[in-house]
Amino acid sequence: MTAYSENLRKNEVKLGKVASASPIAIYYQQQEERWDSFVKKNLPDAELLSWGKEHRVFRFGSRVIKVQSSNLQKEADSHHRIKYEFSLLKKAEGRLNKLNPEYRIIDGGWHILEMDWINSNSLEYYVNNGRCNEISLFSLLRSLFYISLSGIEYKQFRARHIFPQVNGSFIFIDYGGSKLTNPIFALFHNFTPFYWGNGKLEWSRLPGLVKMILSSRNNKETLYEDDVISDNLSLANSLFHWKRNSNRNKCECPENLNIELKDKIAANHLHLAENYLGEAINIDQIICEDIFQLQIAGYLLHGGRNWGFLWNSIRKIVSFTGKKVIDLGSCIGLVGVFSRFEGSSEVISFETLPELVKASEDFSKAFRINNNKFQHIDWDKLEYKKQNLPIGDIIFALSKRFDNVSPKRQLEIITNYKEIVWRTSNPNKAKQDLIKEGYRDVKIIIHLSKERPVIYAKK
Repeated sequence: MTAYSENLRKNEVKLGKVASASPIAIYYQQQEERWDSFVKKNLPDAELLSWGKEHRVFRFGSRVIKVQSSNLQKEADSHHRIKYEFSLLKKAEGRLNKLNPEYRIIDGGWHILEMDWINSNSLEYYVNNGRCNEISLFSLLRSLFYISLSGIEYKQFRARHIFPQVNGSFIFIDYGGSKLTNPIFALFHNFTPFYWGNGKLEWSRLPGLVKMILSSRNNKETLYEDDVISDNLSLANSLFHWKRNSNRNKCECPENLNIELKDKIAANHLHLAENYLGEAINIDQIICEDIFQLQIAGYLLHGGRNWGFLWNSIRKIVSFTGKKVIDLGSCIGLVGVFSRFEGSSEVISFETLPELVKASEDFSKAFRINNNKFQHIDWDKLEYKKQNLPIGDIIFALSKRFDNVSPKRQLEIITNYKEIVWRTSNPNKAKQDLIKEGYRDVKIIIHLSKERPVIYAKK
């Protein structure tokens, strides 16, 4: 029995022997056990770069390792299998890339794609740091032209997948979903400014990326949709991801869990949770910035940051067994559910709107966890000490809305707890302040974004 199963078994009494009977909880539990076993055996001490339920990317020494489970190999179309991606990398090798790709199958069905680690920053780094004056658009388009001449329809033309080199060339990575075709067709696909999607004509990624580079040069923010007018690029991005939920495939919607896992309870409560979340966003759009992307089985909730990636890092560092968790700004109660999986004895989640409290309650019920607690919080009352939080062992402060409370008061609140998981906009000062407050173990555990990494601190 793994530590994960043992924690769940030990906690059955406190969970009312309910979560262990939840099909969606069991699916997630078994999924993570498989990955934990694989990584422990084959990639010990590897750094996780990308998280998916059946597809993950690691850095292991000087190599990048992309791994797909046998389950995904059965489900994915041929263009999303890494064996096919390997063939495209080999096609691009030499003239454009020098990544030394290798492909193999190990342990009865785990598909492995290896390539060299690139010791340079991605184009996304240049965009975010206002250094696009160093980027030659001509050289970028020339590199895309070379890929096209190789007959590759490149579907991942994103800033984070493009790496400028000292010699002026560009390395393109991630060929997932790309296709090998006639060079003429590839040129047309890669350079056309429009494509037909979601029943309408939409801009392709090429003009969007060019616009992003030019906007960065002029210190202007890039808007993700014409109807999103915002001075806050982060908010515009979060709204963009939230709106994607209205265009999901049916297999990604809550209702499909009743078909895929025969889990009617999860399907119903996740549907209700999303409805309440939508009502809350209509009241306050900034809530979008606290929505994480969540994927379990076929279900997919679009959000700005990947919850699986964050939680994988947290659960490997934090011991939850028998501890009381305080969750400040729970959004839909992700911390409440996943910390119970890890053995926490009690969770109290706080939210600012009744709709978010209801969303969190329904999310917990989707996993048949019925004894988490949810309470209303008012940022102003918290600021002026008219409302206090209960005692506990660990506090989570992942919400950007926590910034409604002054930095000084934030520190006063979270340092009432022995352990802290804090997503902060000023990590260096936060680390210094926490050390002064007597926390001996203070470290950044994950960079979800350049602006707001997550800090873990323990006394």
